[in-house]
Amino acid sequence: MVDPAAAAKGKKDDDNASAIAEKLLQGWTMLAEYCPVEGCQTPLMRSREGKRFCVAHDMFVMSPEEAAAMKRDGKGVAGIEASSPTHAAPAPRPAERIDFYRQLKDGSSPSTIPEPVVAMDAAPTPPTTTTTALPSTATDACDARVNVDAVARATMDTVARKMSDARALLAVSASLSESHELLAFIEMCASTIKTLRETPPSRG
Repeated sequence: MVDPAAAAKGKKDDDNASAIAEKLLQGWTMLAEYCPVEGCQTPLMRSREGKRFCVAHDMFVMSPEEAAAMKRDGKGVAGIEASSPTHAAPAPRPAERIDFYRQLKDGSSPSTIPEPVVAMDAAPTPPTTTTTALPSTATDACDARVNVDAVARATMDTVARKMSDARALLAVSASLSESHELLAFIEMCASTIKTLRETPPSRG
């Protein structure tokens, strides 16, 4: 019998991996840092504007430097608008977003293929979250490093599946423009997989 808790965790990990893969294809960077929210070991992403973002909580998080700057200014890290340490401005989304990945997953031909270079999101709202301490114990730190390796592998698998689906669409495409966009998308996937493979594994 499948453990419901394990099944839920597996689904959450898959969702996070898909979200990370999507951000990588948009030109974001996966950092060797983890979400500062207690209990969350999701690797942080860095946007094109240099902001740190947690896909698990769908929010931007404050960097240690920003927190230190607030302390120097006399505002105090806890003096931000929100009283909850996990409250933050949601990540900006494009005005019209085609769920390309879900259409591929469902086996249908996407009505619109994503552009090779995704347009930059609107400038994000200044983050209103605080940075809590990262795992302090050796065990927690080791678990976090193992987790980021697992997420990286899952992300690579997700991107590889998307690339395979795009190749299948390319094989039956009769449109030159659509074929060009599919080729560009496949190239982006291949580049992302290459980057993930070249990333040194975390060491405990």
